[in-house]
Amino acid sequence: MAAAAGYLLLGTGDPAILATILAFAAGAVLAMLAESMIPEAFADAQPFIGLITVVGFLVTFLIIRIYA
Repeated sequence: MAAAAGYLLLGTGDPAILATILAFAAGAVLAMLAESMIPEAFADAQPFIGLITVVGFLVTFLIIRIYA
């Protein structure tokens, strides 16, 4: 229901506004991950967990850039 309402309100909107909304949503998802999952990983994992996390984000970014 919310997706349909969002499409009706913003489906034909300015691309700059849509990009801003998407960037905000992505930031909210990253904040949620940082708040809930990353502390658990640091508490239970190896000393290299920070490096592993950065590598995971980098690999995901590269895959998206290659196939976009």
